[in-house]
Amino acid sequence: MPAARVAHLPLQRIANSWLGPGRHFVHYWVAGGRYLNFVAVVPAGDWRVESWSATGEVADALAEFAGWHPTVQAIIGAAERTHRWGLYDREPLTTWSAGRVTLLGDAAHAMLPFMAQGACQAIEDAAVLARCLADAAPATVADGLRRYEKIRQPRVWQVQRASRDNVVTYHLPDGDAQRARDARYAALMAESPWAARGWLFGYDADAPATG
Repeated sequence: MPAARVAHLPLQRIANSWLGPGRHFVHYWVAGGRYLNFVAVVPAGDWRVESWSATGEVADALAEFAGWHPTVQAIIGAAERTHRWGLYDREPLTTWSAGRVTLLGDAAHAMLPFMAQGACQAIEDAAVLARCLADAAPATVADGLRRYEKIRQPRVWQVQRASRDNVVTYHLPDGDAQRARDARYAALMAESPWAARGWLFGYDADAPATG
């Protein structure tokens, strides 16, 4: 939605995540702050459409987050339209390449979006793949592709597992486990927002390809 539609809300210029039993809500700025995007994750119920373009209803989104913080309700209410899609988990593929053809990004390692890493891992793949092919002689492209797989698979499998784990972590019911999670997150934010994810954001896509 255009930023003007939420200008009355005290929103920081950062990404925000709201966690609750069985669902969570994320909002962040795009296009240099000209627009606000939100993603609301809720139980699927009987809805099973695998689509990126199915339309939703603002009223349905509001109902899903009834009783949540007024900021969440206000952001949803400011939207003119919504889209909806089902989230499908996939087991990791052990082989990405066949001869001189390979896969990268979601085609190779589709993952749930709970680490916000789908596009990021595709970019990392591309950087490592380019280096592996540049280092391979034309007659050994297949060897370069196998090297690319060997370098990238442990990394993307780790991210896939972390994304899957967050299905539980983000959606804990109210109780001891939820309070322990919130205390852990608060301590990490007080130390550094990146403290617990150095392994994720500190990755050098060039380093393993030259090793």
